[in-house]
Amino acid sequence: MAKLPEYGGWRSKMQNSDPLRLAKLLLPEEDYQRLLRSYQRLFWFQISPVLAFLAAELAVLIFVPSAYGNVKLAVLLLIPVFFCVILWPVWLVISQFTVGKLWHKYSKWYRRKGSADELYNLLHIRNIRGNINRQGGHPQ
Repeated sequence: MAKLPEYGGWRSKMQNSDPLRLAKLLLPEEDYQRLLRSYQRLFWFQISPVLAFLAAELAVLIFVPSAYGNVKLAVLLLIPVFFCVILWPVWLVISQFTVGKLWHKYSKWYRRKGSADELYNLLHIRNIRGNINRQGGHPQ
């Protein structure tokens, strides 16, 4: 089955972010793949309510008969309110604690511009490529 062009574009954008580019430079391939999978899981987990919202709106448009116009309109207007006010913020908070733990650890390290030793301890990796300054953190 062919992948959608949009999915390919998202995948390319994910892999070209600055933190992931640095991870690709610093980490062995297997650890980089673990980190990338964690990032992708977090991305899809956070975007899934948007997809559910779109599916619910589409289902109402398709399956609620037009004879129930007022009900259809009310549902179409209440779904976005429920989504924006209640579901989305709660979902984002939940995602901080349940999915992408490795990515969250790495992004904290990246924002602090931690050392390579901290990254080593953080990811419990067995070896780091020789192009890292063990004391200096980010390569110049």
